[in-house]
Amino acid sequence: MATGVKTPTLDRLQLSGNHWSARTIEFFDYTDWNDNLVTGRTWLPYRRNTYRGNLLFAHDVVTRQGFFFLKEAPSSSTQLHYPGSDFVADFSDFMVVGLGIASHDVKPDSWTRVYGCVTGIYTGGEQEALTALRLYQKQLRHHTAAQDEMIMLNTWGDRSQDAKIDEAFCLAELDRAARMGITLFQLDDGWQSGKSPNSKTAGGSFKDIWKSGDYWTPNPTKFPHGLKPIVEKGKKLGIIGLGAIGVLVANAANRLGMDVYGCDPYLSVEHALNMSRDVTMVKTNEELYEMCDYLTVHVPLLDSTKGMFNKEAFDKMKDGVVLLNFSRDTLVNEDDIKVALESGKVAKYVVDFPNPTTVKLPNTTVTPHLGASTQESEDNCAKMAVSEIRDFMENGNIKNSVNYPNCDAGVCQTAGRITIAHKNVPNMLSQFTTLFSKDGVNIENMVNKSRGNFAYTILDICSDSTDEVVKELEALDGVIRVRVIK
Repeated sequence: MATGVKTPTLDRLQLSGNHWSARTIEFFDYTDWNDNLVTGRTWLPYRRNTYRGNLLFAHDVVTRQGFFFLKEAPSSSTQLHYPGSDFVADFSDFMVVGLGIASHDVKPDSWTRVYGCVTGIYTGGEQEALTALRLYQKQLRHHTAAQDEMIMLNTWGDRSQDAKIDEAFCLAELDRAARMGITLFQLDDGWQSGKSPNSKTAGGSFKDIWKSGDYWTPNPTKFPHGLKPIVEKGKKLGIIGLGAIGVLVANAANRLGMDVYGCDPYLSVEHALNMSRDVTMVKTNEELYEMCDYLTVHVPLLDSTKGMFNKEAFDKMKDGVVLLNFSRDTLVNEDDIKVALESGKVAKYVVDFPNPTTVKLPNTTVTPHLGASTQESEDNCAKMAVSEIRDFMENGNIKNSVNYPNCDAGVCQTAGRITIAHKNVPNMLSQFTTLFSKDGVNIENMVNKSRGNFAYTILDICSDSTDEVVKELEALDGVIRVRVIK
């Protein structure tokens, strides 16, 4: 309670100066009567008055110094124990009011939760004010993919109430929402057989709707397939590993209308260029676990990937996730997936590596791993292997290695080319360049790629390499092998 003020106050600033200008921003959670969910009002606090809103920006027009109040509460119409306003201003005296509690909510000897308030300061105009607000949002309210989503509230669609709401309408709205960057679609009313008072058709009622089966049954005329097509269209697919196969899967899923997310720290330029721009990239697998309904894995079996899908990973996933594994069976811990399937954490497991364990797992579809066993694929694999080995022998380029990164410098156009396999540790490249500059050799082109503990460097130089240079490179700590291409 602020001194001398009877209204319960969250914050108060008693400032100097008589030339203040203020702007209040109010948010709404419904569109029935509001074409815009955000409204703003600019006013001069030349006498004591009250104002509604979630945000207040105020600045002294003489000094250009300002501040903002952010009342962390719902919209004005839905706040608990709402006093009728959110802000009080009297010249240079500003207050945030309305705690969200009544006197009977306060208990002796215990803390009571109330609405929060954030105060920020800035100097300048509108841009500086918004920057101050964003600084708070970015540093103190970290974005959580599964929580802070853009929401599309679709109750009445084009304001025709539920007259036009049906399966086709909702599917079209989902497409529009996706193009707008909206990640969460809410179908609020108008889909059910039972009628609410808001229905275009008269006679609806909210009385005992919780007991009415009709109210929770999709209208068979408007939604002949139930809500399944709507739900399935909104599912998110996460792809772990975007190599040749992963990119094909991403593009196919995107064309089918799915929201596709991908993660691959070793994504090559070639595969990135071949992938649809509509695929959203994330930095970690954990981000995919939090947001995606379907997960498909396309990574090689390495020490770092063996058993990557285990209890710890399953705990981070959404409830009812579907996991598809067409890469290697040992990527998944079979004991942990069994527990996840039995509990319902994983709704479905699709794997093409039949063994005595997988064929007995609940809610699991097992298919034979025969994709590479046709005559055509065997021929193509042989041709690809020969082509890649030849490119490595003639040009030093690496493609589809198990433990080394893809590294391609094309055909050498200079006098000499040297390739270096080395450890992925700091200061290696600077040692290479220092050695060549010491001998007066110009490096005209350099390509360096790393993968885990190993790295590979291709150096195109302006002159023929010498035995002395090779010996000096081999003597460097961290160098595994040096090869002269020409």
